[in-house]
Amino acid sequence: MLTFKEFIAAGKYDWVNETIKEVNFPMAEGFAFGLVPKLYHFNRLISSEEAIKEMEKDGFRPATIWDLLDYGAKNPELQRQFPIVALGSVARMGDGRDVAYLGGGDAERILSRVWFGGDWRGFSRFLAVRN
Repeated sequence: MLTFKEFIAAGKYDWVNETIKEVNFPMAEGFAFGLVPKLYHFNRLISSEEAIKEMEKDGFRPATIWDLLDYGAKNPELQRQFPIVALGSVARMGDGRDVAYLGGGDAERILSRVWFGGDWRGFSRFLAVRN
């Protein structure tokens, strides 16, 4: 199995937020790779909690950063079209809670973090994996 740094390197991102570290996003006990991924697109303003509930109705759980890194390496061009968020790994950053996402555009691909507690715009996608 690859290390966290090796997973990031496999994605060949143009820019990585310096706080995307294993210490902030540890692997959950019992985590398994290779579960069936699904991208959710709600096409409306939605909270993180509401997005998770919608995934769970379908038998999916929100992806962790580990799922996201694997997905990003296998689908490198997709994040140029829309942000892909992993709600299943929450990092405590000061008083806030942040999640990882893939983003970018024509010029670059990025791996960064964003606040968990806000509402997401309709263009965001959420990575989930089958339970």
